Amino acid sequence: MSYRLQGGRRVRRVTNAGNSMKITKAGLPLPFGWFFVAQSSQVTAGTVSTVKMFEQEWVLFRNQEGTLGLIEAHCPHLGAHLGMGGTVDGNSIRCPFHDWAFDTDGRCTDIPYAIKNGETLKKRAHVGRLPVKELDGIIWAWFHPGNTEPAWPINSQLPPKWQGTTPRQAFAFEINCHIQEILENAVDYPHLFCVHGNEARFAIKNEFNGLHRKSEMADTVSYLDDDGKKIAFPYLITVSQTGPGQGLVYYRRMVEIAMLFLATPISSTRSVLRFVFYYGEVDSDPCIDLLIEQFINEKIGKPADASGVYADIPIWENKVHREHPLLCDADGPVMQFRSWFGQFYPAN
Repeated sequence: MSYRLQGGRRVRRVTNAGNSMKITKAGLPLPFGWFFVAQSSQVTAGTVSTVKMFEQEWVLFRNQEGTLGLIEAHCPHLGAHLGMGGTVDGNSIRCPFHDWAFDTDGRCTDIPYAIKNGETLKKRAHVGRLPVKELDGIIWAWFHPGNTEPAWPINSQLPPKWQGTTPRQAFAFEINCHIQEILENAVDYPHLFCVHGNEARFAIKNEFNGLHRKSEMADTVSYLDDDGKKIAFPYLITVSQTGPGQGLVYYRRMVEIAMLFLATPISSTRSVLRFVFYYGEVDSDPCIDLLIEQFINEKIGKPADASGVYADIPIWENKVHREHPLLCDADGPVMQFRSWFGQFYPAN
């Protein structure tokens, strides 16, 4: 076992004497971009909650005017947690310890008992904040390790007919794995067959263009009718991604379903993966209703039979990152994905 420096970090290198394959257990950094924070419907005026993202805790609140704030959790006064007993007062959140108030930009707006230096101290008393936007029923936050302002605007990835609507269903999974390792699955087409039994093994098209990437493939989805007969329908699938935090899988043929896949780093070794579904009105056709229900159940799966996402989680949580993997000609554009994803890491 030996150590070497990589990007200023000490990295352990383990040599497998059996095949001389070197495994680098290197910690990947946090990427920058727009990331899911919460569903808009869950954060009403006066709501205060704590969220864990990007190696620390943040406090999310909506003031009485409806403006959102996502600020650092601890008061600069004596360190009380603003999310643990803090309350919204007008356009600010008040600390539960001494009632200091902070607006949605993290600026101190009131020190109620200060006698002489209140106005001067307010200019110095501030907490860090993350830029936030609301889009398609979701609250998004911009994160950059260097605390820079957004490098690109956030835009909807949904088909036009669902833009501005609210999600129909959403599922979340906390996973002990770096965000890049999780999202790499999207271009690992053979795993769709090997792990999930899907027919789609190859993409029809792969594009990597600036902030965006896109792929298309064909698949089938099936359901059992009232007589227990299996009926299969072909699907055309378009997968698109903008930055590390925004991903869309758009399924269309007999039924159209948009599924956002959204990974948010909790830390460099733990992430939250969410699947957020949008689709049209149901109850118009029992067969369509059943198809949508079975489709979502198939994608999410069940822990009891290790299906859907539950088949991926133990693989993610126990894998290592191979910097130079051995790939065959049908493995999908793994290295292209890594090169594309690498642009979202801050420069050393």
